Amino acid sequence: KVVDLAIGDLEEAWLSVEKIDCSFIRTEINPQFVGIVPPTDIVIASTFDVELENANGIITLVIPYSTIEPIKQKLASGFQVESDQTDKKLWTSTIMEQLLETEVEAKVDLGETEIDVEDLMKLKKGDVISLDQDATGEFDLQIEGVRKFKGFYGIHHGSIALQVTRKVQK
Repeated sequence: KVVDLAIGDLEEAWLSVEKIDCSFIRTEINPQFVGIVPPTDIVIASTFDVELENANGIITLVIPYSTIEPIKQKLASGFQVESDQTDKKLWTSTIMEQLLETEVEAKVDLGETEIDVEDLMKLKKGDVISLDQDATGEFDLQIEGVRKFKGFYGIHHGSIALQVTRKVQK
């Protein structure tokens, strides 16, 4: 899933320069064995530290220079800046704008329970299944699968809603 998100973001990031189609082929632990170009070819490598809920790792994006060569004029004309400071401000502003427009999954788990298959087979309209969550207690709001807030559920403008009561401390 992380790779699919990264591929989509990569294609979107390049769209202003050139339309590209990326696809996942395989994972390689040792970058020496990637073999996307002969060892003598020049590549552009960008390394990213990735932190997920239960795992940390490194993603290295490797682009053969031969794929950049045909569009290098488009890249050079994309941004002309007067100084490193101006460049940093421009990129910071652009990244912040994109970040603020990014949609994330927000999820509230109302609870769970276990039922045996016999009871499952007998379920019909109107049956009630009790869950393990106290209906008057606080519920967890997860952002991209990570518990971030607590709140009480209710109804707002005719929809089930969560009123945030506090941020969850790490």
